Amino acid sequence: GTKKPSGRSKGGPNVAVMVLWCLFMLAKWIFAELMEYLTDKATMVAAISGAPLIASGRRAVSILKPHLGAALATWAIPGTVLGLMTLTLSIASSAMASVWAYGAAAATAKATGVQWPLTMVGAFSAAIAFFASLVLNLIVLSFFTDIILNLLDALFLLAASETSPENLLYSTGPDSPSWNGGASAGGPTGEKAVLLQAVAAMVPEETRKEREEKL
Repeated sequence: GTKKPSGRSKGGPNVAVMVLWCLFMLAKWIFAELMEYLTDKATMVAAISGAPLIASGRRAVSILKPHLGAALATWAIPGTVLGLMTLTLSIASSAMASVWAYGAAAATAKATGVQWPLTMVGAFSAAIAFFASLVLNLIVLSFFTDIILNLLDALFLLAASETSPENLLYSTGPDSPSWNGGASAGGPTGEKAVLLQAVAAMVPEETRKEREEKL
């Protein structure tokens, strides 16, 4: 008799292709996230130190190497928490807006003598209000969330640099070494000085004194 093709030969290659495709997409996502993270840190280092972007990227990697666990936590936890908070607040406020729109539209339709069913008018208005409010809330809250995350990333990078054995960024002491190892009597000014003062408050006094003695 004729041999029937086995189910294994039918589904086996398809499953293997799907698994390989999922692994490829996972590796692609990890690589993209890593490149984005390192590019952000290199940009921060370049903004603080004034070094070229490529050199800032190498300097950022050197800063983050001793703090991989903390860097991973700083990347994952604040973004996840703030993202969930943004989504929850957006949905809650949008639901409140839809309830208000439903009541207002139904009352207006009843007062003006609209022939459509009040439930249909209220539901249509509520749906429009919900989606419009959701989009607006997500845009506004995401904007402020990005600002907070960027500030946390900058403070973490500066704190990691201040606790590292090498002087990879400006020091919080009075004589701040420049990028090429020379001394700058005035040290950083403006926004850089404000950020460094904030980091100085986060670094323990003993650690800061040990670094200043080494310098």
